[in-house]
Amino acid sequence: TKLPLCVRIDADDCSGRRDLLADGWREIEMLNVFQHDGLPLRRRESPDNVACRVVEPDEEFASRCAEIGATHRHGRLWRDYRVDRELARATCAGWIGQSVRDLATVCIGGTWCGQLAGFLLVRDLRISFFAVAGEFRGRGIGRALLDHAMAITLPSLRAGTQGTNETATRLYLTSGFRVVEQWRTFHK
Repeated sequence: TKLPLCVRIDADDCSGRRDLLADGWREIEMLNVFQHDGLPLRRRESPDNVACRVVEPDEEFASRCAEIGATHRHGRLWRDYRVDRELARATCAGWIGQSVRDLATVCIGGTWCGQLAGFLLVRDLRISFFAVAGEFRGRGIGRALLDHAMAITLPSLRAGTQGTNETATRLYLTSGFRVVEQWRTFHK
């Protein structure tokens, strides 16, 4: 099985959408792009068991991030029912591992009681990957990771998430981000 071709167009491009659908492309998702404009942060206290820090990535960190990220089910490959689940998992893990090893990426690790529970990767003032392991969700780790990233990347930071990812959308909006772009994703 191979990966599908992918194209993204502005969400308001009705004629482009019509043309792609007529040419056999499948609409997969809506991607929302958020921006934080460096407004002063209201410091929030992280839960006692959560610690976040910039990490010098090693193979163990890269491997754990890939493992955590591969369980994240909101990406475009997971939304396409024609993509084999194992291929989607392996591809996501590969993308994350490659990003962690990229020297231009700032890696932030979030731990719960000393165990890596989530990560956030920033490159060129853009969050490229952000995930919390399923067993640690709902404990404030995502918010702590995002707060840490905003504290070290001001004046601005961008992020994207799928329109169906209500948890991430709520996190960005309650952290002072605003939607600045919307893109439709198509596969063929």
